[in-house]
Amino acid sequence: MTSTRIQPGTFVRHNSLGVGRVIGRDESGGVTVDFKTSETRQMSLSVARHLTALPDDGLEAMIWDGPDKIRPWVEDAPLKLLAATLADIGGTAKASEIKGKLQAHVFGETVKWNSWWERVRVAAGGSKYFKTVRTKKNAINEIGLNLGVDVDDVPMEPLAPPPPKPKPATVSDWERWLLSEIAEPPPGRSPTKAVCGALDKWPAETIGPALDRTIWGARGILTSDSTPPTVAAGWLESVSRASMRWIGCTWPDSDRHLIEQTVELLGRLSQHTEETGLSKFLAGALSGQLGAQRSRFYEERLEQQRLDQKQQRADYETQLGQHQQEREMLCLSYEGQLEQQRLSYESRLEQQRSDQEQKSTYYEDQLRLRCREQQRLSQQVQAFRAQMASGREESRLEIRQGMLLAVGDTLQRAYQSETSAQARLENVIDSLPIALREGGAGTLGTVGETVIYDPALHYSAGEIPSGTLVLTVAPGVIVRGGPFGDRMILKANVIRQSESE
Repeated sequence: MTSTRIQPGTFVRHNSLGVGRVIGRDESGGVTVDFKTSETRQMSLSVARHLTALPDDGLEAMIWDGPDKIRPWVEDAPLKLLAATLADIGGTAKASEIKGKLQAHVFGETVKWNSWWERVRVAAGGSKYFKTVRTKKNAINEIGLNLGVDVDDVPMEPLAPPPPKPKPATVSDWERWLLSEIAEPPPGRSPTKAVCGALDKWPAETIGPALDRTIWGARGILTSDSTPPTVAAGWLESVSRASMRWIGCTWPDSDRHLIEQTVELLGRLSQHTEETGLSKFLAGALSGQLGAQRSRFYEERLEQQRLDQKQQRADYETQLGQHQQEREMLCLSYEGQLEQQRLSYESRLEQQRSDQEQKSTYYEDQLRLRCREQQRLSQQVQAFRAQMASGREESRLEIRQGMLLAVGDTLQRAYQSETSAQARLENVIDSLPIALREGGAGTLGTVGETVIYDPALHYSAGEIPSGTLVLTVAPGVIVRGGPFGDRMILKANVIRQSESE
């Protein structure tokens, strides 16, 4: 609609004729417009009402005489250029609408839209001069000028240089993360081939925590809205490698619950990427589907371990022989030095011969003392190793004795009881928490209990938002206390409260 704004000199937009500038106005309210197409039109009041007035500081007004004036703004003042474009559009605009105006009037062939827009979009999202409309994933969907902001308010300045790209995570970064108990994200999106290779040779004493950490990290990426196949492939390979190493170090005492977690996680990861031969074999072996192949595999692994131990013993004997040779060479070297010094002293002064003999005796005594000390230390190291191996075995048995005794007692009473199968099952269910307490753990939740869903404590086959009321159908297992706080062994199984009704 025409108004007092449409005066001579005002820039306007017509739906079919495009952008023009008013060069005259008559008493009846009609106007004369000089359009960019070099066409001049005289419009009556009824036609002029359909003209849209454009701001004097908008993009169309600035490029009326040509875009050369503002083309430097592409790099020197990109936010001001964006503000001028939005002033013409009015309200908020999508990237495609902004791109169409700038590429049609300002951008040359040398300006790459994607790289330019990515920098400007991020800068505008954090600027006080612009407002943004975001998606559920917090991505910027539309941009507009804040209320009361004019183009002149936006400073004419280039964008700050982008921050340097973070360095890729190294194998050492991953090793520190795998051994850490802090709930922090992995150092990279997924483990690399080098990290998977390190898991193949991981130390036996820490492979359990490393496998737990790997499973935790893989579950984390599965909770995101989308899991790229390359990321899922890296986690699938790392879980497979860590599981193989853990089984090789702990079989036949491998934790059944951890095995079940591994099988479940391999299946979930395979839904996002192509399975490998190793993951297929491992999932089949752990779920009991390979039968005799699994037995042969463990026999081969056991035989390989025996061969490795034999090779290690041979290496130790070789190193011991080398050390003996080095000691002999050291003795010969000292004796040669003493002889040379003795001859040198004899050739110089006859009177110093007595002193030289005393020094020679002293060096020989020191050499014998060093040899005996080395032998003593070698024997002491061997004794310490034997003592440590014996102590570790006794400690493991003592730690598990109470738990194994409770499980065995429950098993005997189940077989010897003359009650019904249901009564024996209930007795076993009542007794198993005692075995858990003997092992330093306890149950989490009570069957039939209504709780607030927490993904860190509960597991459900379906999607359940945090904070939802759920019903406990099977208790979990947790180790409370300790130097690093509570440790979840097995999450409690829950269902939506509505599903139980």
